[in-house]
Amino acid sequence: MSHLEQTQALESNFERKTYLEETIQLTRMIESSYLDLASRLLNIRDQELWRGHYDSWQEFLEDMRISNSRASRLITLYEKLVLDYGIKKEDLTPIGWSSAYQIAKHTENKLEAQELITFARHTRRKDLEDELRERKTGCQDHEIGEKIILGKCKNCGKLVRLDEN
Repeated sequence: MSHLEQTQALESNFERKTYLEETIQLTRMIESSYLDLASRLLNIRDQELWRGHYDSWQEFLEDMRISNSRASRLITLYEKLVLDYGIKKEDLTPIGWSSAYQIAKHTENKLEAQELITFARHTRRKDLEDELRERKTGCQDHEIGEKIILGKCKNCGKLVRLDEN
């Protein structure tokens, strides 16, 4: 490989590396923005800042293209984890809003929340869901009850329960 070809390859690798790093930064910005959005939604709802511009809170949410359920979940996690427990934004950012909401929903104190946040940072969301289910039910050794059979639609992939009859 000539010097020119090596330089071009390095530039290409440098550009790719830069592109990858920028993509990682973009992901981190998106992940952290859910807490900013939650804070804003809380303020807009509680101070009724939507009045005079929208007929209702619901109309404002529709204009944002966010469901009332999602807004409620974001506000709940922000109130409990940030305002009540004083957990820092940088501790919550890596776990995403869905995991943060599950932790807010299932914890009774800051210590328990921090423990689960640490757990969530090092595992998959499914592992967090399993951990929360085990804590709630106390069930660790699963006893299989009803057996079900599922079929998968060839056209859309939807799973449908099939009766054994």
